[in-house]
Amino acid sequence: ILDTPVGCPPQMENIIIEVTANLLAQITPIDPLCEDADPIQLIGNPAGGVWQGVGADGMFNPADFGVGIHQVLYQAPGDCQTTDQLEIKINPLTLPTVNMPNAICKNEQSILLNADPPNGNWGGIANESGLINLELYNPGLHPVTYQYTNEYGCKAFVELELEIVEAVSAGTSPGIIEVCNDNESINLFEELTGASTGGSWHDLSINESPNFVNGILETAGLSPGVYTFEYKVNGVSPCPDDTEKIIIEIEDPITAGEPSDNIAFCEEEDITLNLYDLIQGYSIGGSW
Repeated sequence: ILDTPVGCPPQMENIIIEVTANLLAQITPIDPLCEDADPIQLIGNPAGGVWQGVGADGMFNPADFGVGIHQVLYQAPGDCQTTDQLEIKINPLTLPTVNMPNAICKNEQSILLNADPPNGNWGGIANESGLINLELYNPGLHPVTYQYTNEYGCKAFVELELEIVEAVSAGTSPGIIEVCNDNESINLFEELTGASTGGSWHDLSINESPNFVNGILETAGLSPGVYTFEYKVNGVSPCPDDTEKIIIEIEDPITAGEPSDNIAFCEEEDITLNLYDLIQGYSIGGSW
């Protein structure tokens, strides 16, 4: 209504005012995330608003932010803009350390692993206690896993490989081998039981035998006595070397001797004969 001069009628004009309801911005809450979580799509209502603190599409990637509390804003579309704020918490992982060698020799019966922090979950060839029974597995690479869940529920996973190495063996000796020095050839490797191939031989005798080459002993010409030989196989780390000894006792061949000259006597004679006098070059200890 406008004021007018005295005597003039008042002037009026209608004004239409449109009041628009506010569009209340709201972000759907999310639970705390672990730092290795996959990207998550944030949801803002009503749709079509503007995000701040994240990408324009509202995709939140924990790897881009790191551990801590992060604020995200969402502004509703339209002329009457309202804003909502959300705090997103990113919790840390607890990365465990597994105490395990890279390789272990199969001659060990078992190995008990440990990790820091303890009380996680073992997997691969390790049982629930972290024990590995090596007798169950062939030489080669085998998986070992450990998973630890911290107080935030965040799971850290460690995956390793344990190499099981075959142990070498120099075999088992039969003990003292007695042979004659009568041109016999002895393959000492064949006298060992369960020996690995590829080893080396060593003559440990006081007087080394010139007749011993690559594990073959020619007894011809050897003086009677005791000869000691060692077989050694080099182990592959971490397996140790292994050695075994074979003892050969060389003896002269035994013989019943050769007849001496014939002795003649009359049947009426009453004599005593020592039959040893009738042979020569005989070995003692025989029987008649």
